[in-house]
Amino acid sequence: MTSLRWYSVFCKPRREVQVASHFDRLSVEVYLPLMRVKPVNPRSAHERPFFPRYLFIHADLEAMGFNALNFVPGAVGLVSMGGIPVSIEDALMDELRERIRSYRPPTNKPQAPFEQGEVVRIVEGPFAGYEAIFDQRLSGDERAQVLLKWMGHQRNLKVKMSDLRKTNGTRPSI
Repeated sequence: MTSLRWYSVFCKPRREVQVASHFDRLSVEVYLPLMRVKPVNPRSAHERPFFPRYLFIHADLEAMGFNALNFVPGAVGLVSMGGIPVSIEDALMDELRERIRSYRPPTNKPQAPFEQGEVVRIVEGPFAGYEAIFDQRLSGDERAQVLLKWMGHQRNLKVKMSDLRKTNGTRPSI
């Protein structure tokens, strides 16, 4: 009996496509969500991962063997807790795929100033509907970093300023 589960693979910087190709050659189902971007340099990539340095595999780790993952070029390893790989529920993966599939770039770009520590709501992109804490404005007027509690951990998430809205809510627990 096979025990196929979803797992997140942590990759070396900018090696997500290389790792995904390797798993494809091993006949392992891979999910690497990409988003179209308009780079400043026209020779740069026009697609970038939604989750830089991460991709998802649907695999039976016992059948595959844990050592097989140690030799995947560009992979650092599976996301683990206490040395045990963390599996992702099928329902969460389905929701993630649907959010990314239905993602549409924003048509308007209103920018509101935010204070560090202010609660904001993400209104566009795969995390639309989630509340986060505004951390800082990044280089350029269009990007910001927020703190989001997702999959049981606090994550730094880089988003477009136009994807954020002020809320009157209380600070989410992080």
